[in-house]
Amino acid sequence: MTGRFSSFIWGGLVGLAVGILYAPRSGEETREELKKRADEYFEQGMHEFDGQKERVVEAVESGRKQAQEKGEELKTKVQETRERLKEQVDTAAEAARAKINLAASKVREITETSKPEGSKD
Repeated sequence: MTGRFSSFIWGGLVGLAVGILYAPRSGEETREELKKRADEYFEQGMHEFDGQKERVVEAVESGRKQAQEKGEELKTKVQETRERLKEQVDTAAEAARAKINLAASKVREITETSKPEGSKD
């Protein structure tokens, strides 16, 4: 499909050149007309280029802002998760300490009640 399109463009350019060469104008008039049209096409091309450039710059800036926002969201979520995990670890550690203390007191209680009378300890 690209080959067909480029053939179409080349055919149009060749037809334009042949038409200009065989036009009933003088060479100077033809050159002036060609220069005028070339300047018009150049201006149109620059206008299109500027428009596309502006759209690309806007898209890049928009992407940059979105990336920054997502980065901040991710930082916030990581911090929240870190804090939540710290709270869970602290809670689990406190529960473990309580169970250890309870077990230690039961062991002391058992050892004190199971001592034979008259033993020196």
